[in-house]
Amino acid sequence: LGQGTTAQSLPSPGLVCDGMQSLSLGSLYAGAVGRGGELLMWGYGGHGNLGLGDRRSCNQPQRVENLEPILQVACTRGQEGCKGGLNPKEGGQEGPHTVLVAVSGALYTMGTCHKGLLCNLGAKDGAFGRPWDEFRPYRVGGPLRNAADGPLSPLGLAPPYDAVGPAVAAVSAHIHCAVLCADGKAWAWGCGSNDGRCGVERFLNKKGEGKPPEVDMMKCYMMGPHRIGLARPLYWKHPSLQGQQVLMLSTGRNHMAAIAIPGGE
Repeated sequence: LGQGTTAQSLPSPGLVCDGMQSLSLGSLYAGAVGRGGELLMWGYGGHGNLGLGDRRSCNQPQRVENLEPILQVACTRGQEGCKGGLNPKEGGQEGPHTVLVAVSGALYTMGTCHKGLLCNLGAKDGAFGRPWDEFRPYRVGGPLRNAADGPLSPLGLAPPYDAVGPAVAAVSAHIHCAVLCADGKAWAWGCGSNDGRCGVERFLNKKGEGKPPEVDMMKCYMMGPHRIGLARPLYWKHPSLQGQQVLMLSTGRNHMAAIAIPGGE
């Protein structure tokens, strides 16, 4: 709750910080952006998701230093617990992963590298036990932590991932992330397995370009951004976001939704 206590509840509202312009509540932690673009984080930090340089948790807001002005922070929702526990000893374990949108339109990520959640990997890797977690904000498009590799779908980006263009909003959920860009295009990455929660062709295109369609129910791990709501007719014969401009994204644990209007590519 950011009140400097470990009490599980408080009888009345208490001031956490002032001078803020936006707020994000994750399942296990929280963040706020000040009117000057400063970033404050608090709560659970066991996966480095607070961006403070380590795995500590904080019961009061802490400023994330050496960071350009921030527009929005997206804390991980739909994550009541972590499969590997709340005190991981290795990187890449399932846990929170924070996405930041800078005033400049740049994207930053911090937390667990699990299944490509940070856009800091090139080659496909579940990243279990890997030392690729980011304890400080990582600028998307920077050096990758493993070898670069191209996506199976042409609707996915090859590195550098900042080619998505200026971002305006982001969401972070259980094991996936998504971003909305200034051109009205939406992109997702992380794990899209089991239920198609990311709305990407990659989930429908398990074997790659030119191969017969096959749904990837288990290993749809996306290291970088994939276009949301678009798929070639071979894989999806129904209406899509083709020709639509996305205005807003929202996410739950295993599903996403978008508001869109005619006028996009």
